[in-house]
Amino acid sequence: MDRKKILVVGAGRSGTGFMSKVITAAGIPCGHEKVFGTKTLSVWGVDMRIALHRAMGPIDWEEYQAESSWLAVPWLSVLDPKQIAMVWVVRNPLKCAASFRRIGMFDPDAHGTGHAPYLNTVLQFAPGVFRYKPWLGRFAAYWTIWNEVCADRCPTTIQIEGLGLERLGFLCRCAGFFLDDEVLERALGSVPSDYNSRGNAAQDEPVTLEQVEEALDDEYMFERFLSVAEYAGYDLKEVTAPGPAEVKA
Repeated sequence: MDRKKILVVGAGRSGTGFMSKVITAAGIPCGHEKVFGTKTLSVWGVDMRIALHRAMGPIDWEEYQAESSWLAVPWLSVLDPKQIAMVWVVRNPLKCAASFRRIGMFDPDAHGTGHAPYLNTVLQFAPGVFRYKPWLGRFAAYWTIWNEVCADRCPTTIQIEGLGLERLGFLCRCAGFFLDDEVLERALGSVPSDYNSRGNAAQDEPVTLEQVEEALDDEYMFERFLSVAEYAGYDLKEVTAPGPAEVKA
């Protein structure tokens, strides 16, 4: 089996940084927003980058065999699945929302901060997100649209909370990397579950489904939000306690 590149995508704060570290620890050099990152996107924008890709051919992956980036989602429709193993990583959206509240990215007052390049990517690809005024409404619309695209284009799905030996091994095999269980176990054990949050996730204020519904104030979008969550394996109407090995972002 010929080896493919690995591209891990999903909504932000869903574990793309964690996945990058684990895949690299398994011996597969994996960038985090290196191939699809803010530096390149901020120069030309999403639409221009995709136009250039269509005109000029393959993207330069440099030294990376894999990439993990939520900024790659706008590109999924033009990437070749014969050359790239596309993997959708997803996290409970209510946990994801709490993480976004902590970093303030969708706060209407956050424009002009370090979040600007990321917000610009969302604005170009899904401008309807910004018709919602509360930050939580914007988040919910963004999470829904981003993950709808991932669900449509990625044949492999990984719940970040359930990442283990079996799923990591399957991901690697999809791209032609057949690794020993010992290598995979060592990779999983080498990266702290709170790698991306640096321990701050414990301070996250919980977000409820009722708060999401109120912030959206849009029955159609709320039903899409619930539908994507259910498709990804999350029953948001059933409250469950987080597992001890939960990955925090």
